[in-house]
Amino acid sequence: VEMMLHAPHCPARVNARSNGHNVIQCVVPRARVISSPSAYSTHQQQRVRRGIRVAVLGPDDAGADGIVFGKPQAPKELYEAIARDARALLMAEVSKEVGPAPAAATPAAASMDAVLAALAVASEDDAVKTRTHIPLPIPAFSARLDDCAAYCAASMPEGATPQAALDHAVRYLFETWGLKVAKSMEDGAFSPYRVYMQQVLAQRCGTQVACGVVLDALLTRLHARGALPVRAQVGLPPDPTEQPVARLQPTPDEDQAAGADGTIRPMMAAALAHYAAGGARWLHGVDLVAECLDQLKRFFWSWEWQLGAASGFEACARGLLGASGRAGRVNAAVGVMQARGRPYGNVELSLLATERAAELTRAAHGASSPAHQLQLRDYGVQLLHTGRYAEGRAALAAHQAWLTAHPQQGASSSRASTTTGSSLPAALVEASLGGSAPVLVGELLLWEARRSLEGAYALQGGDGADASSIIDPDRDA
Repeated sequence: VEMMLHAPHCPARVNARSNGHNVIQCVVPRARVISSPSAYSTHQQQRVRRGIRVAVLGPDDAGADGIVFGKPQAPKELYEAIARDARALLMAEVSKEVGPAPAAATPAAASMDAVLAALAVASEDDAVKTRTHIPLPIPAFSARLDDCAAYCAASMPEGATPQAALDHAVRYLFETWGLKVAKSMEDGAFSPYRVYMQQVLAQRCGTQVACGVVLDALLTRLHARGALPVRAQVGLPPDPTEQPVARLQPTPDEDQAAGADGTIRPMMAAALAHYAAGGARWLHGVDLVAECLDQLKRFFWSWEWQLGAASGFEACARGLLGASGRAGRVNAAVGVMQARGRPYGNVELSLLATERAAELTRAAHGASSPAHQLQLRDYGVQLLHTGRYAEGRAALAAHQAWLTAHPQQGASSSRASTTTGSSLPAALVEASLGGSAPVLVGELLLWEARRSLEGAYALQGGDGADASSIIDPDRDA
């Protein structure tokens, strides 16, 4: 793309070429380097606001062909603003389900749209990972499901009962529209692309949980259109290769309970009973999105995660404590050092997914729920790995206080499960909080205390021996 730019400090016009990544660099003889936005012309300021960085270089900085290519990324202020907007959209959708219902709003208007929430998750990850200045086109991807809902409503049998209308909607989504559950490695069943909602809607293939999000949003939109006379709820079968199912919304007395603060929180007893009996787990939209985040966390996890476990906390914590030397530590250049093989996962995206999963589980089930505490604990140890010590210490201290107040959780024994699917029963969550996990939390807090104390002694001109003499390893163990 040939562009003509006016440099306010140069009498001649200059030719600038773009390398296709929204990075413009041009060579201007005897030109000064622009160091602040205030030095840009009005035309250039507009381009900067659109995410195009203009770098004016001297002739000595140019390559053999006179063109210098830089790293494709937008200014930090742009992609961080996109990420903040995406997070705000996610929490706004979640608040429709777990917050106080507006008195003047209709039930359909106050319903959470799970697809919009999942697209907000994808938009935030896209902005943070690619450093883009162009936000994910959420309305365009959401319109795909709107078209599906419109055609489904148009093909609805006349005079259908609520159950018949629900059955027709489920058949239309999985048979006519063609949504399918990824069942194997060939389908990408363990890839984040089967969780990110823009990929699921475009390729019409996703994990069981991601397909459940699409089904939940379709039923919500059909109810808003009047094609589905009553609300419906999505269930996930125990086999992760089976497609999600749906049932008519139960009565509030059967499925929901009002909290003391006026929020509506799902009760898990009935869902666990269905799961234990071999039936589906019946979930709300916020729980489906939270499990999508938990899947992304696992796909990007850079430490060992035992098959059938609810968390990979133990390997992550032991890596930070130096159980295997450098292995298990976060390296800024390569990620997490591995004892064998190449590094894998993505610490940045795993941390981001855990942070949002903690927010959603707290909003849906409260800060004292085991699901939230598991995410809070995993979030804290990842914060310590990435150097955010104060935040990590606060998260782990809050989790330790919860363990003190709920000793029965810490006494739970670790149990394995043959369930390797996208959704795990609450028994596995509670098992992950027990075993050696409480001991590791205490060791992590002690490790952070030693690190902080040694740093304080270093600032005061002391050496490491002074700090080691204050904290006795045998006593603290």
